[in-house]
Amino acid sequence: MRLQNINRNARAVLKAAACEVIRRYHQVAPEFTRFYSGTPTNPGPVFAKEADFLYTLARILMPNRILEIGLGGAASTLAFAEALRQNGGEGRLVSIDTSHEMAARANILLKMHGLKRFATTLLGSSDDPSIREQAAEMLGQVDILLIDGDHSFDGVVRDFQNFHTLVAATGVIIFHDTGPFENRYADQIAKLPREHNAACPIPTADGRGVYHRPDVARAVDWILEQHPEYGSLAIHNMAEPSCGIAILQRRAPFFSPAEQP
Repeated sequence: MRLQNINRNARAVLKAAACEVIRRYHQVAPEFTRFYSGTPTNPGPVFAKEADFLYTLARILMPNRILEIGLGGAASTLAFAEALRQNGGEGRLVSIDTSHEMAARANILLKMHGLKRFATTLLGSSDDPSIREQAAEMLGQVDILLIDGDHSFDGVVRDFQNFHTLVAATGVIIFHDTGPFENRYADQIAKLPREHNAACPIPTADGRGVYHRPDVARAVDWILEQHPEYGSLAIHNMAEPSCGIAILQRRAPFFSPAEQP
């Protein structure tokens, strides 16, 4: 009996040790996305924790169709595609970008990581009616729409207007680059190249930080004013660098029971 207890305790110790290794080193999101994420000196692409969040969101929502405007460093593309693989491989991702270089790079990375079968890149402008038509034909209704392309006020609003009608009633619309950075990064942000039609970085009202892409936050506020049918959630903190994410979804009652006879 004593030997059985010793063996049982030994198994418990080994199990606890294995679980502790997993707890310390297991990544909820695929580690490879960190190689393609933004940094404080390059805050355009999705940051690593933001890629983690997009991956986790797609794992929770189990989307069948995802539409992404803007490839950037491809961290969001890879995070979404990996989530689709983990969800069982039935979903589909379509990414739109105007850059031949970005599209080619994203396709190489998708192939390298065995994710190409889940994703398609459309080369062209999101403002091109033919591109929208192709996306609509390929996806139909969209469960997740990520807007991260033209970061000017007009560009963000235009992408919303062109594509929000494709989003399913319970789908979500995600905007990237909505938050400010701490003041200690202001000098770095001021030196970054800007899109020709995007606004210059501006400080926040409380003086604690600086918006590196103020037009995006301004556009999201305008969209919410014009479309009160949407609720919103901001995913952002200033404890460490992050570009900021805003999520919009059509309002609906949480509790909607079937009518009783």
